[in-house]
Amino acid sequence: TIEEVRDWPNAYMGKVITAVGEVQQKYASGSFVLDGKGTWWDDNILVVVPREQMMAVNDGSEVRVTGEIERLVIADIEREYGLDLESDLETTYRDEPILVARNITVLDAD
Repeated sequence: TIEEVRDWPNAYMGKVITAVGEVQQKYASGSFVLDGKGTWWDDNILVVVPREQMMAVNDGSEVRVTGEIERLVIADIEREYGLDLESDLETTYRDEPILVARNITVLDAD
């Protein structure tokens, strides 16, 4: 679960996981916050979508995301995946585990 990843990030770094949840907040850069629908605040994770995986997801859509857990270092992520992330993401998610999407499936679009 997203909660497990956030509770024990080092155990998941570099590993591929699949998470299901609702798109809570979409950013213009092709990233979004995935709400794992848990009961606590730590059930959310930032999903970074590399350019080759960009697709239309909307706030409120239920999605399944498969990808690799990494730490958010904006400069590294931007360089590696060809993105231009919003600067406020670094403040909010610095050193937090993020999910770099390999595959996104929309399960229920709102």
